[in-house]
Amino acid sequence: MSHNHTYFVNPLYPAPVTGTNSCALTVYKPFKYRICQLRLDFLEFDINRPLAGNCDSDRMVISGINANAVVPTLCGRNTGQHIYVDVENIQGPITIRMLTSGIGNRRWNIHISQIECTNPSRAPQNCLQYYTGPRGTFQSFNYESTRIPPQITTPAPGNQPTDASYLNGMDYAICFRKEAGFCSQTYINNGTRDDFQIINQERDGTERTPNTQANAGIVKCPSDYILLGGIRFCGMYLNIDGLQRDTIVTNAPVIVRVLFFNDCNIHTNTLHLKVFYFTDSTRGPFIARFVTDSHSTRRGFQLSYHQNPCGSIQPTVAITPAAGG
Repeated sequence: MSHNHTYFVNPLYPAPVTGTNSCALTVYKPFKYRICQLRLDFLEFDINRPLAGNCDSDRMVISGINANAVVPTLCGRNTGQHIYVDVENIQGPITIRMLTSGIGNRRWNIHISQIECTNPSRAPQNCLQYYTGPRGTFQSFNYESTRIPPQITTPAPGNQPTDASYLNGMDYAICFRKEAGFCSQTYINNGTRDDFQIINQERDGTERTPNTQANAGIVKCPSDYILLGGIRFCGMYLNIDGLQRDTIVTNAPVIVRVLFFNDCNIHTNTLHLKVFYFTDSTRGPFIARFVTDSHSTRRGFQLSYHQNPCGSIQPTVAITPAAGG
């Protein structure tokens, strides 16, 4: 396709497709426009789930993109999600391919938009996902599967990949446009411990830190974590108190203010933190980074966020990436 607003659907859609398939859509950049990004909106994305975090049966892959573009292989249920693909410095074509094998019903309907370099809706560089507006929710890929998985390290023989779990080998940025008049952003886990599950294990299944509590920081979250304001968060609850204390089993809002560096120190209990500050003129964006290793997963995260007017609230997390991540 060489025009904007195209839909990539499975054969016979809306009926499902089964068995082994390789379906591809090739995107050609029009010569008369300077295209910098593709935005893929997953109006429906329901293919086989990962097995122990790996897309062994089904997967969506994108080729022909910039070598430094971070576009992970995706599988599972991702309806309602979106991604941005950087295509600024390539002539194309770009190929979006859906590969399926084995049993199972699959459906996909992906809306593809070509974004010009001067378009104000263009995502910031290196942002796989980009959210606008002062409030909303976001989640890890394959979060919405129907069943919460057991703690998985290796797949059992004959096990079907039907569980909810985040994907292995992730490292991507989720960005949020800083709206005018807002200077900080609050992240909240509105659910129970089952709604936030990011674990860290050795390959033999040994826990590096107790995964049943709120964990934060590089020591407790060495390999699987979501990075908010330079602090790594993992475990079963989202709470900054997990940075300095064990046995935290409650959620608490995490408020992030980040911008230009101000070389001063604040003292919070026994931890010295260097502070970043936002000013109303700073462009942003706010950034969350999700990183996973290659051998153990659980459900992932679904967080709500809202931005706070300048001067209205003080951050709970406002530190350099080196201090916490």
